[in-house]
Amino acid sequence: MHIPPAVTLYVVGKIIGCFGLKGFVKLRPTTHTPQRLKNLRQVFVGNSSDEAEQYSVDGVEIRPNGTFLKFSAVNDRSAAEMLIGQLVFVDEHEVQPPPKGSFFTHEMIGCEVWTVEGKYVGTVREIYKLPAQDVWEVVNGSAVSLIPAVKEFVRSVDLQRRRIEIHLIEGLIEGQEPSG
Repeated sequence: MHIPPAVTLYVVGKIIGCFGLKGFVKLRPTTHTPQRLKNLRQVFVGNSSDEAEQYSVDGVEIRPNGTFLKFSAVNDRSAAEMLIGQLVFVDEHEVQPPPKGSFFTHEMIGCEVWTVEGKYVGTVREIYKLPAQDVWEVVNGSAVSLIPAVKEFVRSVDLQRRRIEIHLIEGLIEGQEPSG
């Protein structure tokens, strides 16, 4: 079943493997708090939101070695293997708000990054979810900078204005001078 055209989908993870013989898939969540996924009942799976198919979720298991989903229609390892590499989406009504001081990836993509002194750094193109912290890929023409999303660098995020202000330190961005 395809999604209705009026529904907006949000990525909650990527299927990176399968587990066991009964059709569990291993998910790489796009959140640092996979517990938020425990209540999923309906998801959409596909390479993009345009071609995603709806799946009923029988269960979500959060273990030290990963996050695992069991879909009603996937009952063996072979069927689970067919889903590897695909994205898992939820509709806008299933999205849980991020914790205070955190933001959705889709909200950050496209925001302009400026120094606190008013110097343009670039635009957020990608966000990498790493174990220690998120890292923003910021582009300005052909220049690409990787900025850790930590409070030591990020001074403010204004989603209304699509503007992020950072405190620049030496070596953080090639070719940019740090603030005094």
